[in-house]
Amino acid sequence: MQIFEETGFDARDFINEEDSLSLTLREQQVRHFVIANVPEDTVFAPKTRKEISVRSLAHDGRRLSLTELVARSRKSSGNT
Repeated sequence: MQIFEETGFDARDFINEEDSLSLTLREQQVRHFVIANVPEDTVFAPKTRKEISVRSLAHDGRRLSLTELVARSRKSSGNT
């Protein structure tokens, strides 16, 4: 599973294929998965670099709503 390769985290028990956000970045289709209930003390240890990014729902000490996460993703990709 590519998520494990990229993050060092086995997400098989957490991932739901329907809980994802798709967008196009520089003419390439990108899919972000929203994975809930990952323990706070989970250690992420990527096996490779810069192929996918891990985004946290935590920001400034609070959890972001899905709407805020989508807005941040669009803003960072230039898709507003």
